[in-house]
Amino acid sequence: MAEEISKQIGRCIRIHRNNQRLTQEFLAEQAELTTNYLGQIERGEKNPTIHMLKKITVALGMPLSDLVLQAEDLDQHTSASTQHLRAYAFLRKFTPETVELMQRFLESIGKV
Repeated sequence: MAEEISKQIGRCIRIHRNNQRLTQEFLAEQAELTTNYLGQIERGEKNPTIHMLKKITVALGMPLSDLVLQAEDLDQHTSASTQHLRAYAFLRKFTPETVELMQRFLESIGKV
């Protein structure tokens, strides 16, 4: 069980890092980790402490709770969850007002 959650958390970190077009080197530096250790976390080879995960999520600009919830979601719906994570990471770049406008636009297209 701990091995699986480590892999899921690592996948979430990698997805968010890639969506933000960050290198492992850059994220590791921002989170005050070695690149090697970050790579091991992303591959699920290491089981990081909460403190380490907090440093990573701060560097990614996301709440730690979101990472944990998304990792749990990956466990249940792998391919759909990956798409949801990418959409989430994309939408976090915008203000709530802009996201609402995009949602209304997409809903109007769906009605056509």
